[in-house]
Amino acid sequence: MAAGCHKGLLIPQGLGLLYVKADLQELQPAYLAMSSLANPPEDYIARPSDLAPRKDAGRFEFGNYNLPDLHALSSAIDLITTVGVPQIEEHVLSLGDHLVSKLDALGVDLVGPRERSKRAHIYVMALPIAEWIDYLSQQQVRVSPERGGVRISFGLFNTLADVDQVCALIEARLRKSTTPRAAVARDLD
Repeated sequence: MAAGCHKGLLIPQGLGLLYVKADLQELQPAYLAMSSLANPPEDYIARPSDLAPRKDAGRFEFGNYNLPDLHALSSAIDLITTVGVPQIEEHVLSLGDHLVSKLDALGVDLVGPRERSKRAHIYVMALPIAEWIDYLSQQQVRVSPERGGVRISFGLFNTLADVDQVCALIEARLRKSTTPRAAVARDLD
């Protein structure tokens, strides 16, 4: 299992986790470094005669550890544990409920499930990316195109005010648009 630590684990990009089942020897590293060798030489000069990788997951280690992100990960895990995963899930779903309500009032559809039990923290608004990317970027909104629409992703740190702010920007753009709202949703089908 491999996973990045940014976003949900609250740290910057640049650190990932890798779990390798102890007896999974078929999976071998693409690169070797001193830390990945079974017998690293004391003088740190690798010799072609002894490049056997470690038997454990350490065989995938190469290079230096990202110490700042490791410390950040430790603190982030403490924070997540303190707040509680169920509470974080409820928080992001509540933000989604608020978003769905606001989008309904604006006549903007979602691409994907509307049912709370089938949603998570990522929503795709049926706003054609080609028509919205420049506007949202000008409003200092980082845009991620996905499935033909504009993606919004919530985390522990987001608030109802964030939802209100992005919906206010959408409403402002819709007021200026000459495209009827129903046509916007049809264009994505």
